[in-house]
Amino acid sequence: LLPLCYLVYKGNWTPGVVTSVYATYVASLCVSVVSYRLTPVHPLAEYPGPIMFKITKLAGVWASWSGRQHLILKSLHDKYGPVVRIGMNDPQSCVLSNEINRSYGKALTKSQLPM
Repeated sequence: LLPLCYLVYKGNWTPGVVTSVYATYVASLCVSVVSYRLTPVHPLAEYPGPIMFKITKLAGVWASWSGRQHLILKSLHDKYGPVVRIGMNDPQSCVLSNEINRSYGKALTKSQLPM
C-alpha cells in the first residue's frame, strides 16, 4: 500500500489508475471467496443447499426480514432433505436428532469433561 501511495504522491499514477487497481483487487477478492465457498474444499461442501445461501448471508437476512423464514426452511427441507446448508460458514438446519449429532458432534457427559 505504501508504494502505491508514494506513486500517487509523486504524480506517476492518476486517480483513475488507482481506482481501477483497487476495483480489480476487490473483484478478484470477491471471485476467490465465492469460488472457495462453492468448491468441494469448503468444510461444509458435503451438505446440500441453494447456491445463494452458500455464498452470502443476504438470502437468510431476506428470509428473516420477510417473515417467511419458517416457510422457506420447510421448502428447503422438502427439496434437499433432513440437513440443509443455510449459511456460508454457519451450521446447517437439521430436522432429525441423529443428523444434529452428525453435524455438530455428540455432547460430552460430565465424566468426559476435562478437569
